[in-house]
Amino acid sequence: MGMADLRLAVNEKILLYYGQIGYSIRPGERGKGYGDRQLKLVLEAARARGMDRVLLTCKSGNRASARLIQKNGGALENTVTDPETGDVMERYWIAL
Repeated sequence: MGMADLRLAVNEKILLYYGQIGYSIRPGERGKGYGDRQLKLVLEAARARGMDRVLLTCKSGNRASARLIQKNGGALENTVTDPETGDVMERYWIAL
């Protein structure tokens, strides 16, 4: 249905543009609740590793992803522009 990554090793790019959690759902399976369940499982894994908060990002304008992050407790910190791609990224923190 999709994939998710919990990035335990972080660098400047991850903290600015990519976030500590990455996730994706196959286009044909979107809108069925899989993303919500997937994110909840990754947040549980982060808690189990002793993390107290995680950073997630999404492209500005990706309202579905922003809604999913917000539904799971994400608070928008700011937006940044990735100098390599020109993408404007919204940065959200989720307290665990």
